[in-house]
Amino acid sequence: MLGRRCPLPPRLYPQEEVCEGEGVSFQSKVDLAVCTIQEFEPVPGTNTHLLTDAWYHCYRVCRGAGHRGWGISGRRKKNRRMRPGGDQTKPYLRLDEYAATLTATDWVEANGASQQGGHQVFVHAVSTWVRKLGPTLVVITRLSLDEPLSEVRYWGSTVVDADAQTVINVLAVRWSIETLFEDYKDLLGIDHYQRMRGTAIVRVSTLVSCLAYLLDKHRATLQAQRPGERITWADTRRAIQAEHQRNFLLWMEEQFLSGITTGDFCTRLVA
Repeated sequence: MLGRRCPLPPRLYPQEEVCEGEGVSFQSKVDLAVCTIQEFEPVPGTNTHLLTDAWYHCYRVCRGAGHRGWGISGRRKKNRRMRPGGDQTKPYLRLDEYAATLTATDWVEANGASQQGGHQVFVHAVSTWVRKLGPTLVVITRLSLDEPLSEVRYWGSTVVDADAQTVINVLAVRWSIETLFEDYKDLLGIDHYQRMRGTAIVRVSTLVSCLAYLLDKHRATLQAQRPGERITWADTRRAIQAEHQRNFLLWMEEQFLSGITTGDFCTRLVA
């Protein structure tokens, strides 16, 4: 919101057998998602739109978002079944089966906005009825018309009166969230910690979020110094490390130029 990301506190997901051993009620990942939807307090005056991956795009999550008046958009598995055009007299087709019937004239070019900037994609959108989900705007994307069907991506939105470009713009926000968690794991190392309690998970996640905020601030400075160049968190981390390494070498140089002995220098390092 307003150019800022605000991660919610994580929820602990104990496996069912663990809950049975501890005598507590089990909550699936979908249960936890629905609880988050029910408890979330939007900023007054804002319009909340829920973004999901294919795993969480199910009836219960859609119903929970619908009860709160939210739109929902996200990935769809290719085996989801739809009625072409919403015609109740037609049999259900899998999304990939429907995509296989499309010809070159059924696709239009659109701007596939993302963190990396705009790029052209080919899009087909159809307002339909998806089994167990109800009225859905299905959006199918591919990078080129020669791309094999296995590379086609399927999306959907409950905002059935939107155009394909609007949905793609919304999905670009989803991509920034996905890459945020990927950076949390791969770049900031959150998945290298082993924690036994929910409180520890919240603490580590908070520290990583603070580190992410620090990197964002430094990245903004670097971006101003290098306009036209895309600066990533990895670039920012390397720049910070290089700066501290240089400062450390300059400090070492000052120490030896002042006449300090090697023994005294080693003592200072240990202290």
